[in-house]
Amino acid sequence: MILKPFAFLYWMVVAIRNKGYDIGVFKAHSLPKPVLSVGNITVGGTGKTPVVRMLCEKLLERGLKPAILSRGYMRKGTEDVIFKSPPPESTTADTIGDEPYMLSRQLNGVIFGISANRRRVGMKILESHNPDIFVLDDGFQHRQLRRDVDFVVLDSDNPFGGNANLPRGMLREHPSSLARADIILIRNSHQESSDDNLSSKVRSYAPDAHIFDVFLRPEKIISLAGTESERPEFLKHRPVFAFCGIANPEGFKKTLESLQTKIMDFVGFRDHHRYSSADVERLNRKFMSSDAEFGITTMKDGAKLSNHRLNFPLYTLDVIYVLKPRSEEILLPMILNKLN
Repeated sequence: MILKPFAFLYWMVVAIRNKGYDIGVFKAHSLPKPVLSVGNITVGGTGKTPVVRMLCEKLLERGLKPAILSRGYMRKGTEDVIFKSPPPESTTADTIGDEPYMLSRQLNGVIFGISANRRRVGMKILESHNPDIFVLDDGFQHRQLRRDVDFVVLDSDNPFGGNANLPRGMLREHPSSLARADIILIRNSHQESSDDNLSSKVRSYAPDAHIFDVFLRPEKIISLAGTESERPEFLKHRPVFAFCGIANPEGFKKTLESLQTKIMDFVGFRDHHRYSSADVERLNRKFMSSDAEFGITTMKDGAKLSNHRLNFPLYTLDVIYVLKPRSEEILLPMILNKLN
């Protein structure tokens, strides 16, 4: 109840801002190349970053040259950073943000622009790399930049953030804002089946949007050094020490449990956690007392631990998002048609 007036004030500010863009009081700037935006309406882990990865991989397969524009949340420094993946050796999660850093290690040949001013860094990229398309990461609320296709990702477990605005709930803006979206992806983390009731609810907010289901699928586990990899089945019945610093640590735990992993101990940190020497010592102690065979964490966390000294073998779980075959046949041509 204490937070209710603050949530109302937040909603008012967001509503006025959105109305300002809708009627042209606030100006949205364009880039000379198509912009594909991926975002959400809630705080926390809806799975935007794996969707950015999936879309960039599909664009690369079509021979297109994508450039990812990101704010670089919680990075140290404010200067614009531009590079083509793989990242330079001097690049870390601290310098560009943990999600762009993870993506830059997963995607080869993709251009990255890290800046609070996405249009400015986009113009610089046009001069230096001339991409075919821009992919705006976490862009649904970044209305300063005009986009050609607006993707919104919803988590099927909590699509509307507890039906309350920040700070009372998890909504960044009201679900009615989904009407701005061109394509809505409903993320199903642990089952490859659709929720027709949820799709109908989403359709009530966004009658003109195309709605697809995406499914999380563990792809492989990779050693922290990147020198070894195994199929996810490798985890079956193996005793592991698991930890992560993501928005939904229970989601990671459930994924491991779905692989029949024997979790001996589990530690969860806050999203975007920066691992200190004290954290590493704690992890070392936890592993030693867990009787685990090895440690397992997310790709996002592994990227931030590569320069730390761990006294146990650590693997990262690589997960991808997949579409139903029929949906995949429809989605990419639809994107390309909109961009053309």
